[in-house]
Amino acid sequence: MTPEQRTAVIAEAESWLRTPYHDHGCVKGAGADCALFPRNVYERVLGMQFPVVPPYVQQFNLHRAEEVYLESVRATGAIEIVEADVQPGDFVLFRIGRCYSHGAIITAWPKVIHAINPRGVIRDDILRDPCLSRFGVTKPIFFTY
Repeated sequence: MTPEQRTAVIAEAESWLRTPYHDHGCVKGAGADCALFPRNVYERVLGMQFPVVPPYVQQFNLHRAEEVYLESVRATGAIEIVEADVQPGDFVLFRIGRCYSHGAIITAWPKVIHAINPRGVIRDDILRDPCLSRFGVTKPIFFTY
């Protein structure tokens, strides 16, 4: 991404703040989840057409080990990067439960904007969020476009 695109990704993500959480949601101001919120941000800013997100059930990560979300992100053409190379506007995917199942847009690592139930789309510090730590969020994988 160019510096201008990174700035635009953050601005678009911020425009989604206070959108309520809604499973399978992707409507700014009405409802979004952690898979479709970032997808919509990147589509709007980068003009990309992402593959259709396969159907998923809420809390699939607690019962299945298939890497549906991870493979979906890889199918977008996202480039995996190391933590030292992370910049604003990049994407992070976390393992919660048995597979990678929570995505967020990085503003200034470890600060992100993400959609989380029940709080909706919020700014957050991943390392200080007690809600995420209780879910056992581990092993982040970082991506850029």
